[in-house]
Amino acid sequence: MRSLSEELKIVKNDNKRLRELIGSWRRKVEEKGPRREYLREGYHHDRGKHYKVYVVTDIPGDLQINAVVTCLKEGFLKTVLPYTFIRCDYSTKYKGWLVEVDLPVHFDMTVSET
Repeated sequence: MRSLSEELKIVKNDNKRLRELIGSWRRKVEEKGPRREYLREGYHHDRGKHYKVYVVTDIPGDLQINAVVTCLKEGFLKTVLPYTFIRCDYSTKYKGWLVEVDLPVHFDMTVSET
């Protein structure tokens, strides 16, 4: 049996999820496209991680990698907490560093026949 505070937390989380869904569908109907500040995102089931890839253009592409990761640690990564750093690559296409971060999230993806 759940306590009142646990029930309230569940209701608040569900309310937030529903607001995000409504906003997403509204943008789709209005043909505005998704509201994203990152290049791509996804879910990797085997790793149990939700990941995002950002393009960071304010760090020069010709810096040595130790300077790049130091800049990321001292600046950019603080803006994407609680996501944690996974990797970075320089992209000539996007003229910036592609920085991948992830967050542990587990979804039960088993489907049973009924």
